Amino acid sequence: MTRSAAVFGSGWGAHAARALSRHPGVELRCLVGRGSDRSRALAAELAVPLRPELEGDVDLAVVAVSERVHLELVEPLLARGIHVLVTHPVCPRAEEVAHLAEVADGAGAVVRTDYTFRPRPELAALKATPDRGALLRVSIESPGRWLPIALDVAVCLAGPVHIVHANPAYPRAVAARARRAPHAFVPSAVLTHRTGTVTTIVPVPHAPPAEPVRVCASYERGRVTTTLPRGGAEWLALRAQGEVETRTLVEASADPLDATVHARGMEELVSRFVDTLDEGAAALTSLADEQHLRSVWAALWRATRDRAGADVGA
Repeated sequence: MTRSAAVFGSGWGAHAARALSRHPGVELRCLVGRGSDRSRALAAELAVPLRPELEGDVDLAVVAVSERVHLELVEPLLARGIHVLVTHPVCPRAEEVAHLAEVADGAGAVVRTDYTFRPRPELAALKATPDRGALLRVSIESPGRWLPIALDVAVCLAGPVHIVHANPAYPRAVAARARRAPHAFVPSAVLTHRTGTVTTIVPVPHAPPAEPVRVCASYERGRVTTTLPRGGAEWLALRAQGEVETRTLVEASADPLDATVHARGMEELVSRFVDTLDEGAAALTSLADEQHLRSVWAALWRATRDRAGADVGA
């Protein structure tokens, strides 16, 4: 069975469009965009038309544009029964995410979001195993603009969040700089998960492009460290008489220092989305996960504003 597809957006969406164009079970019908030079170049590369809006029906669509317009684009697609893979963040507010899930359920359509790190072996190596004991603490360093991804990594490893604490507003001396470069001045955060695990997230202004997220997961009997998306994963444990055990769980990637690792991640997710439409894409997050993450995001900014812990809610 060949499924017809359309892609909205030519930035992150370019990875999805190339993946769909190569998928043996998909016919890429068109790109949908505003006609930028980048969109026209991508349409020419893939030999598909570029349209200002979707004409006719397709079986599936990838929507990879700003979260501010996801709701107005994705809702009518789902209402028409079109399966949608929408980039993270799905919508600014949790109630908007819940609304899209309801529309999809009513129309019998599948809607998922991408989270390109979830299938990666480096993240899988951080997860709890019986021999490690309970997960006690997660520490994450990432650029400010990657904060939504850092939150997802925390929830993926330690489960839903109960309370968020954040550092207070910046002093007047740096407030003007923060307004000019908000991604460099996002708040650090402490998350208390419902399991009792604590996660600290520290934004850093500069990080290597190919491995911007550093994660350390501390267990009762050792810890695992990694960098995402292309770093290796290392196990470190303290044994009897001060003996230290170290093991390489995942070898570091030898990919060039460019966006190929992100392109491959998106290609893998698109393929899984297409191949598992009938039974749901287990490798991708559900919108229930996304709804919780948007609630965590809102609690983070409440905690920053109020200088007190913010309850995420149920």
